[in-house]
Order: sequence, then C-alpha cells, then structure tokens
Amino acid sequence: MVIDINQKKISFGDKYRIFVDGERKYAAATELISFMPRLYLFDNNKSQARLTMQKRWSWFKTRYKLTLYDGGVLDFTTVSVWRMH
Repeated sequence: MVIDINQKKISFGDKYRIFVDGERKYAAATELISFMPRLYLFDNNKSQARLTMQKRWSWFKTRYKLTLYDGGVLDFTTVSVWRMH
C-alpha cells in the first residue's frame, strides 16, 4: 500500500489531498486561524468530517485528541519526546 499526501498551502490554513495506491481517497483541511488548529479528515467528495484531530497543550509530550464521526474520542500521546515516538 502506498499513501501519498499532497499539501496545498494557503495563507490562513492548509488543505491536503490523500491518495491510496494512486486513487484519491481522502481530503483534509485545517482551521484558518487558531492557536492550536484542528485538522478535519473527509472521505473523498463528502462534506461531513470522518475524523477531527486537535493538538492538546502539554509540557513534555505531544498529545492529540481524535474525535471520530460517531462521537468516539481517542487520546494520542507520545511515549517519549526525546525519542520522537
């Protein structure tokens, strides 16, 4: 499986086109202006976000809150900021 992400930078937010094995499957966009912007992931040609990803404030670890389209919430935290994983 080959995943290719193409980013289109605009002045106030970013847009992404995501291809899986050469076929466009998803699109993503960030909020325009925000301290910790949210990223919205959409199915190709759909208007409702399948996933919303928001960076959370943390001193030593990178943390994200992932909200699924059905209302489920996941927390993603790095194990070690020094090892980047």
